[in-house]
Amino acid sequence: MMHTYTKILLISVVFLTSAKVLVGQKKDCEQMMSKELVFHDRSEFWHEFIKLKGCGIDSIDVNVFGKASYLNYIYNKFEADKKKETYKDLFREIQAIKKTHDYLNVRGNEIKDAAFLKKPAKKENWAEDRKYLESRGFTAAELKTIHQLIEEQPKPVSFETIILLFQSEQH
Repeated sequence: MMHTYTKILLISVVFLTSAKVLVGQKKDCEQMMSKELVFHDRSEFWHEFIKLKGCGIDSIDVNVFGKASYLNYIYNKFEADKKKETYKDLFREIQAIKKTHDYLNVRGNEIKDAAFLKKPAKKENWAEDRKYLESRGFTAAELKTIHQLIEEQPKPVSFETIILLFQSEQH
């Protein structure tokens, strides 16, 4: 079960890091923090949540807290309060979670995954890279497909590219 979760994390990092979101350089954090949370419209929530990047939340936090497990936890906690929450309330909750051991572990894995995805997928490094992918929950069959994709490349490409190719073959 944990391997499936870590595999999903690795794949979601690919999609979250490959999506280019342009947010203006200057943000009015106070205005943002006073806005009411909108959980029922996930697209609107995500659009607004990303704006917190300039208000004390970094890209890694956005990736981690953008995952369903954290959002569901926060949503359920806020839902139990039965009051209208703002992005400031969300920010405070995120800051509290960021102090936990679990968050630090997830953040560390997020950083490792991001670095791994940037590195070139080279045939000669396959043994080492395979171990990393195994630790992230990929099965023997999936690893075989990924290895084939690496072998098919005329020149080394990033693991991000390989994982995107892998995903496209899975659908």
